[in-house]
Amino acid sequence: MTSRINTHPFFDFTDFQTQRASPRRSVAGTGGLQIPIAQPTNQAMPPSGPPTKEQKTIKITIPNGVKPGNKINVNLPDGRKLSITVPKGMKPGNVMKINYEQTAAAPRVPVATPIATPIATPVVHHAPPPPPAPPAPPLSPPSSNGTKTAAKRSSTAKGSHDMEFKARSYACNEEFGFPENVTLSLARGHFTVLDEDKDDLASWPMNHVHDWSATGKHDIEVHVPEGTLEFGIEDPETFLTKLSIIHSALSGE
Repeated sequence: MTSRINTHPFFDFTDFQTQRASPRRSVAGTGGLQIPIAQPTNQAMPPSGPPTKEQKTIKITIPNGVKPGNKINVNLPDGRKLSITVPKGMKPGNVMKINYEQTAAAPRVPVATPIATPIATPVVHHAPPPPPAPPAPPLSPPSSNGTKTAAKRSSTAKGSHDMEFKARSYACNEEFGFPENVTLSLARGHFTVLDEDKDDLASWPMNHVHDWSATGKHDIEVHVPEGTLEFGIEDPETFLTKLSIIHSALSGE
């Protein structure tokens, strides 16, 4: 039997032996077409995206000696300083909310490198038993004025009870910067105006609220040192009654 070598009209075995070690192969009869061999690469992943901006809010208390129109510097949590102008109607001791933007850098995707982690043997520590509770003190006999003391404690509890009323701020309150929809609170011994997020907009101790009245079926007036506040409220009678009770309890009348 006779071996036939290099009888195929389109393939040169000699050329194949010469080119087999090359990373690219040339096949005869195809016009010198080069077939590349892919090489592995090792590249780190790019950042996940551009920096983002987050809306942040802080509360500050107006310091002593500051008047509406004055500028004060506020230290932000990220280290920056912000200069603001105190609005009308605000005075030392009032709480003010400030909105600002904070830029957060986009996180980069790290290239994980496997590291052999030793396995720690857990050590169990038993905590000592708690000491015995001290004996309760003996009950003292009721005093002769126990009824008066209980009545005063009940009155104080009413004064500190958290009472909130949905209201609508009228245009005459514009200098205070109130939004249209607010909540009037009689909690913590203060008359406080809250926004829809229940954040303080302005607050006065009860002894600074010196007069209040109903001016219509759903309208009330509350007089504070800075002026007269007017609101629309669903049940003015209940609100003004609670305000009177709490004001009397806190002032000792």
